[in-house]
Amino acid sequence: MNIIGQKELLISNHRISVRQTRAGSDGEDLITPDGQWDIMVYKLCGDVQVLLFDRPLLEPVQVPVIAGQEQLIISFHVGSYIAQIARSDEGVQFLPVKDNKTFELAGTTFTVPDFEEVESTITALIESGILVQDKVVAKTAHKQKPGASIRTIQRQFRNVTGMTPYYYAQAERAREAATLLRQGKSALATAHDLGYTDQFHMTHALKKFVGKTPRQIQQEERS
Repeated sequence: MNIIGQKELLISNHRISVRQTRAGSDGEDLITPDGQWDIMVYKLCGDVQVLLFDRPLLEPVQVPVIAGQEQLIISFHVGSYIAQIARSDEGVQFLPVKDNKTFELAGTTFTVPDFEEVESTITALIESGILVQDKVVAKTAHKQKPGASIRTIQRQFRNVTGMTPYYYAQAERAREAATLLRQGKSALATAHDLGYTDQFHMTHALKKFVGKTPRQIQQEERS
């Protein structure tokens, strides 16, 4: 997938990452665990689909993509989530779309967002009370004092993200390792800087959370 636009937003204390991509050919896109809820808008041959990913992943998943397919991915940082809905068993819901212009979520109609105007849709989700934030979870994820008991933190974190705070921290460290490797840092230095016992343990974590070995990550960046 080719990234054609990306930006970071802060709206009413919600941190949101927005990325627009286009597939140059048929293939697969690797999605990794990050504890975030996502809304994705898919466009292909004039048709629009809007998906809500309501159960954050616990392991990497390969998703098929079709040449010409465009995606707008709205990722709500850990702590923000969609309320007023029943969660799906599969972890993804296809939201009703009308005339490729609007979609329905929790009984409310919203404009299908594009990259330039996505802020308006996010603001509408917040004002309707559908996009909410669990401050205990958000503070825990950002290593701030959440002001709650360990039991409360564990329960609320798992309810929002589907994982424990420890599992989330492991996944985040693996994602950071992958970023450093893509930037050209050696596997040995990356393992040392991020506090892994050794390269073997970092490789194990990368395979578990990113779906690739250090060598595969480095080779992809060179190609």
